[in-house]
Amino acid sequence: MERSVLDGLINRMLEGRGRPGKQVQLSEGEIRQLCITSRTIFLKQPNLLELEAPIKICDKKPKFGLGKTVTAKSVTSTGIKSFLGGKV
Repeated sequence: MERSVLDGLINRMLEGRGRPGKQVQLSEGEIRQLCITSRTIFLKQPNLLELEAPIKICDKKPKFGLGKTVTAKSVTSTGIKSFLGGKV
């Protein structure tokens, strides 16, 4: 999908942001193309991030309880390995 077409679709979808109930009309073909393009982009991304300690994890929305979902699994010579729960 050409970047200009993708940008146009994204801009059309963003028109409804902040207006609950606002419908955005997309054809089935446009939705399929968005899914295919998104999949391609996500598959190019690494599955793991290599981070260096110390790391501060801040919970901007305390109602989600992010602090409860972060657990340190092990400390090795290369650093702390942490796993984030499903709420992240």
